[in-house]
Parts: sequence; C-alpha cells; structure tokens
Amino acid sequence: MAFYEFRLNDSSPALASVGGAWSVNTERIQGGIAGVRIRPLTATTIFDVSIVEYNGFTVYSKKGCKGELVEDFNTVIPVRGILTIRVTNATANEAFTAKVMVAP
Repeated sequence: MAFYEFRLNDSSPALASVGGAWSVNTERIQGGIAGVRIRPLTATTIFDVSIVEYNGFTVYSKKGCKGELVEDFNTVIPVRGILTIRVTNATANEAFTAKVMVAP
C-alpha cells in the first residue's frame, strides 16, 4: 500500500479560510483508501474531517476529533479520481498534516 501525504497549512492563501476550515485535493486515485491520518499542530485542537470523491459523494466522515486522528479501515473503501480532504470546525487556525493510505 502507498501513502500519500498532503500538508494543509494556514500560511498558504489557497488552503486557508476563516473559521478553521481547510481543504486539499489529492492526485487521481484508482483503487481504494485503507486509512487516514490527520494531525493538527497542537494536540488540543478539535476538528471535523471528511473525504469526498470527485462526484460529491462523501466516502469518510468523522466529527469531534481531538488531536491526531489515526484510523485504519477494516475494509478498503473503493474510490476513483481526485479526492478532497476537508478539515472543518477546527478550534484553532493552525497547520494540519493529512495522510491517506491508498490500496491498489
């Protein structure tokens, strides 16, 4: 399995927005996702996260995450195309790191 890493940083105008929300698009993915890791700069930050397919279908969503979120899925979630990783409702405007584990 491969890992794709994306850095969401509020210092980049294209990725920052008011109110603790960021999003980033992945490269084109064919296969599935087997896990996700989202880490804010501080361990006390609370946030919501979702992963959305190119067609608008939400393939993963979790609310009220505190600090680092590490989730390995029991089954691979089939996806194709470009995904959007969204961090919303963050209690702090800070840098986030996002990793998605991609399965062929």
